[in-house]
Amino acid sequence: MKVATSVLSCSTTIEDCMTELNQTSSNYLHLDVMDGNFVTNNTVDMMDKVLKYNQLPLDIHLMVKDVDYYITKYQSFHPDYITFHIEVSKETERLIKKVKSLGIKVGLALNPETDISLLEPYLREIDLVLVMSVTPGKGGQSFRMEALNHIQYLIQKREENGYHYQVEVDGGIKDDTISLVNNVDIVVSGSYIISGIYEEQIQKLRKKCK
Repeated sequence: MKVATSVLSCSTTIEDCMTELNQTSSNYLHLDVMDGNFVTNNTVDMMDKVLKYNQLPLDIHLMVKDVDYYITKYQSFHPDYITFHIEVSKETERLIKKVKSLGIKVGLALNPETDISLLEPYLREIDLVLVMSVTPGKGGQSFRMEALNHIQYLIQKREENGYHYQVEVDGGIKDDTISLVNNVDIVVSGSYIISGIYEEQIQKLRKKCK
């Protein structure tokens, strides 16, 4: 299992948070991009500062309405993944193709209350599904158990059809919830990791999911 770290809940300076994170074994920086429209928070300026210091592979999560604009904005950072929400656009197919045309892996995210069958037409062509286990918009929320049904559905569909997407889960991931999702490929953790010594917290998650 890979660990992606979010610094959305950073309580010190961005530079300090990123200096410590860059020295860890975190597999990705999970960049939480919010535009103040799709969700109420706006983190664009904060994420621009984060990127100034980042040295880790990028896993970009777009919680935005204008997906086109933000794909273009971040393509020059050569992220491993750009993920956008299935709830936000009627042009999902075109946006998937746009991300892929840039040589970037593409993901679709869905909120806990969203009907997972909306992903069905796209599962063959995407590289990642991001299962939200909290309502997107802020860090520090508790894990929502309905996410487990989404995870099970995605793993079963992948096995039955030979799909290649990774399953990622984001929200409320800490040492007492990690065992619930030990069948996913990537976990995103923010407040749990940065509330302590980052590398120690990352290693605790990895040990708990074995």
